[in-house]
Amino acid sequence: MPQKAKPFDTEKWPEIVIEGAGIMQDVGMEPAMTLIAGLPEENEDDIIKTLELVDDLWDFKAIIMPMFFVPMGLLKNKDWFQAYELSDIHMELLKRCLTHGIRQGRRILKNYFEEKWYGIFMMPFYHVFIDLIERQAKKHGYISEPGSHKGKRFGKLDEEKVKKEKGENVDWDKTCR
Repeated sequence: MPQKAKPFDTEKWPEIVIEGAGIMQDVGMEPAMTLIAGLPEENEDDIIKTLELVDDLWDFKAIIMPMFFVPMGLLKNKDWFQAYELSDIHMELLKRCLTHGIRQGRRILKNYFEEKWYGIFMMPFYHVFIDLIERQAKKHGYISEPGSHKGKRFGKLDEEKVKKEKGENVDWDKTCR
C-alpha cells in the first residue's frame, strides 16, 4: 500500500510509528492510534505487517482503534470495504487490537485516576467495565496475543457458507461474523 505511509517510505513506516509512540510515552502522552484495513489492493501480507506493528506496540500505553476503508480523497472512486470481505486475518487484527485495548486500558486508567481525589471511588467501576469486556472476549474467543498469527493459515470468508447460514437473501453490506 504505497500511499498509506506518505510522505514516508512504506518500509520505514513501522519504525516511524514505533518511534513516535516512544516519544509520546516518554512525555506522558497516551495516544489513541488508528489503523486502516481493507484498503483497495490490500493483501494478506499487508495485514500481517499491520499485526506485527500492533505486536511491536504491545507494551505502549495507547488505544489502537482499527477502522475499515472508506473512500475519500485520491481513493474516492474506489469501493467501500464491505463486511462480507472480512477475512480470518482481518478478524485476527480486530481481536489483537481488542486484546491490546483491554490490557492497556487498565494501565491508562491507573495513570488517569492516580492523583485525582475521586480516583479511589471511580476506578473500581471502570475496572469492572474492562473486566466484563475481557470476560466476554474470552468467552467468544476474541483474545489474541502477540505472535499468535504465526503459523496459522487464513482464508477469505466463504460466501456460500454465509448464504447457507444466513439464507439466500443476505444483505451483504450488513453481514459480518
